[in-house]
Amino acid sequence: MLVKQSDFKIEMGEPSWFERPADRGHAMRRGFCATCGSPLFLINGAGEGAIVIYAGSLDDPSWYAPSRDIFVKSAQSGFGTMAACASGELCAAWVAEAKLPSYSHAFSLAREDDAVLMRTLRESAKGVL
Repeated sequence: MLVKQSDFKIEMGEPSWFERPADRGHAMRRGFCATCGSPLFLINGAGEGAIVIYAGSLDDPSWYAPSRDIFVKSAQSGFGTMAACASGELCAAWVAEAKLPSYSHAFSLAREDDAVLMRTLRESAKGVL
């Protein structure tokens, strides 16, 4: 979620930082929770005055509705927006050897053979992951 840095304020605590140059050379500065390591936000040196807040870091992400996907066409099979949104639940179930969520089949490589699912994704105009 892209916001103006001037509209952004850390209410509590101090994040840990990781900085690395992007492929084009500008700085990519990432803020993480100093306690648990969860990603919080990203400051892209090429996007002056802007900050990307990870929706998963919001106390109540229900008010935010994604409006675009990036790098979907080049995503590895099973990854992308759908996988990013579901990965926490899927990983937790897998690690705990619990029953996988009902939608987990949609992340299998076999999903490419599911004509109904592929048609639904194409018709949704959101890309095929």
